[in-house]
Amino acid sequence: MSERKARWAMWSIGNIANRVIVELRESEVYDIAAVISSNKDKAQKFIDDNGLKEAVAYDNIEDVLKRDDIDIVYIASPPWLHKEQCCQVMNAGKGVLVEKPMVLCAQDAKDIFACAEKNNVFCAEGVWSNYFPNMKKMHEWIDTGRIGEPVEVISTFGFPMVELGMDRRNIDMSRWGNRLSAGGGTLLQFGCYCVNFALNVFKTAPEKIVGITERIDCKDGPDQNTAVILTWDGGKKRAMLSCSFDARTVSESRVSGTKGEITVGTPFFAGFDAKLFTQKSPFGPDGLHWWTDLEESFHDDYKAKMREGFKYQFEAVSQYVLDGKTESPEVSHQYSIDLATTIERIRKEIGLWDEE
Repeated sequence: MSERKARWAMWSIGNIANRVIVELRESEVYDIAAVISSNKDKAQKFIDDNGLKEAVAYDNIEDVLKRDDIDIVYIASPPWLHKEQCCQVMNAGKGVLVEKPMVLCAQDAKDIFACAEKNNVFCAEGVWSNYFPNMKKMHEWIDTGRIGEPVEVISTFGFPMVELGMDRRNIDMSRWGNRLSAGGGTLLQFGCYCVNFALNVFKTAPEKIVGITERIDCKDGPDQNTAVILTWDGGKKRAMLSCSFDARTVSESRVSGTKGEITVGTPFFAGFDAKLFTQKSPFGPDGLHWWTDLEESFHDDYKAKMREGFKYQFEAVSQYVLDGKTESPEVSHQYSIDLATTIERIRKEIGLWDEE
């Protein structure tokens, strides 16, 4: 294990970068050494506003890639740029952590990882949810048989986007997140977390997919509400997923097994808690067979800091890069390919592929 700090470059400083940096600037185990934006003054302001003492501002990624002391580049640009940018970085011998969704089609994911393998460098999709301690606790409970065999996942993620200025009656199509072809819509922005949760439990891509969606009625309009059912093992295992730009959901996910149930959240995609429910006695109150008891709880004290939990991903990836690894166990190359393939299949099944 290396004793030195990993040195990161941040490429693109939009909304997600401004959220992530809140925790990155607090780290003592890695440094932000470079910030890249098309506007160098904007990059410098980002550095100054966040007190990034080690960082240098750039408006040209090529200048960053020439630096020998950069270990990995965090790419936070819109998804249609990811393939070209990832390969540019990796062809220069640098590792990559790229924001989700990594790609808009599964073939691009395959191409990105082929480039990573050709250059023998680290590459991972930024599915930060998978690094949380509560997710590790969930897998511990599942792997030790605490809920028997997992057979069902239920996951929802909804938020009324009108509160953030997205009004379906007067939608601003100049924003990429409001255009289906650019990666906008509730499935790619919210539902990807639900699909990720299901694949995280069942480990492989589903066999069958059915679903329904409601789209905003304009050219390239994104989906406003989407629901899908994924099945495995001939239908013996299933996931019921929904995402919405209208509903305000609890955004909790649950895994039900033959002996019990686990809830993760809230919200599940940035969760600090997990609960294990089983039936401690043959019958619950009044002899009800379907009664379950809270047997064990997990709570992450980091929640008290009022952060989103990005630190877990960046700390883990920093160490993987320093250790010379080329993949993340939490989000492997094949895992991201399965995730991209599943989302592509969902989009084709429910009619969200016609604007490609």
